[in-house]
Amino acid sequence: MTAHVQKATLAQSGPRTLSLASEQLPQPAIPQHPDAFPEVYAMVCDGDCMAPHYQPGQALVFSKSEPWQPGDLVLLFRRPEFLAPGENQFYFKQLISAPAPDYWSQRQARPAGNVKPLVMVRMWNPMKVITFDADHLYGIHKLIGVVGTETLARV
Repeated sequence: MTAHVQKATLAQSGPRTLSLASEQLPQPAIPQHPDAFPEVYAMVCDGDCMAPHYQPGQALVFSKSEPWQPGDLVLLFRRPEFLAPGENQFYFKQLISAPAPDYWSQRQARPAGNVKPLVMVRMWNPMKVITFDADHLYGIHKLIGVVGTETLARV
């Protein structure tokens, strides 16, 4: 995902649609932590790993609070300290499994042990399953739509 973030706003009348605010955050101002993002925001897809359904250049709209479940399309926020130089912090993939949502909101010390929570996601092009140590991620946001020419197509 390209780190071009735009705040998205819900239209008040008619069917539920989203539009992008005209304000785009400049590259250096892109937050690294998901808590710093607006409630609903758009990011531009810059790869073809989710083709043929999602193409480079499409604006994808995400929600911080919309509940996600296995099978949903999500944005993973990777922690910068676990990235190799040049790696993208944001991953747009299909969720296979992840710790429950309260895992992400209650980041308290966990008991020591040899079991680690994992996040499993699928990319479509080429078809591949990727596994992340959940402690290497800040959180997960759900895809709620794709910005069309004037309105949002709900996912």
